[in-house]
Amino acid sequence: MIKKGLLDFLKCFKYYLVPFGLLAIFTMFGLQIGVTSLSNAVKDFFTKAGEMANQAHVDFPAMWSAFVGEISKVNFSNDLGEAFRTIFSKEWLGNTLKAVAMNFFGDSLNWNDVGSLLTETLARIVMSFVYFGVMILIGLAAGLFLLTILIRRQLTKVKVGKLVLYSLADTAIWALLLVLLILLWRVAVWLGILILVIGIISLPFICLCEGYLFYGIKKIPFGQAAHIKNILIIYLLEIVFLLITAAITALLVLIFKGFMGIMLALPIVEIGIIAVGLTAENYILNFLAKKQDEMTKVEEAK
Repeated sequence: MIKKGLLDFLKCFKYYLVPFGLLAIFTMFGLQIGVTSLSNAVKDFFTKAGEMANQAHVDFPAMWSAFVGEISKVNFSNDLGEAFRTIFSKEWLGNTLKAVAMNFFGDSLNWNDVGSLLTETLARIVMSFVYFGVMILIGLAAGLFLLTILIRRQLTKVKVGKLVLYSLADTAIWALLLVLLILLWRVAVWLGILILVIGIISLPFICLCEGYLFYGIKKIPFGQAAHIKNILIIYLLEIVFLLITAAITALLVLIFKGFMGIMLALPIVEIGIIAVGLTAENYILNFLAKKQDEMTKVEEAK
């Protein structure tokens, strides 16, 4: 089981371009939507601020360049998470907009008069980032769904209808867990880490339960599927898969750095997660096949 699991895991990498391609496509869509929304929000802010400052002409291209210049000053190379937390914070966005506006309008702009305008603009800017994040999540989910179908078709033999249904169920579960992880991470980093650790520890058991529900229910006793020996073997495979996944991920992030490194690494993580689950499913199917062979031999012996 261990040898076959490792071989199946390595075979999964031939589908790498599928999740990466979908992630790249949806990321580009997200950039287009997010940047357009962000640009419109900032443009409306500077235009209305210019009206309040009695400016007949507002040089928006120059202001936009100044605003983007402030974003580029944030260090994205070291701690990407901290960089995004900085530019997502309303305090930083508000101070940045204020600095750019004051630089162009000077004393002619009474900052006390634009408080509500700033609040509205900040909400629109945050939504621009949300649009971008949602499109990335959709790209991850689409890649996970198609990747699960391709890998499941390679490792297991099920009908197309069940193949799509099971893959949809997998994608929905992982998408909900990812959203939960992000939400908890924003509340407190330790909560996000705790959920991640719990997920890694419980993954083999969850995968065996899922495999049993998909293929083994009413066919074999649950205790045979979730036997401690089977769980330990899948734990061992999970550790190996995660170590390989972590090594490749770290290498990609180290070589390409920043956002591009993460984009290249995310499909690797998806492959590692799927491989653990489908190894458990494959075990259930093999177990059922052995049981069927034993029953056939008994029938023939009669």
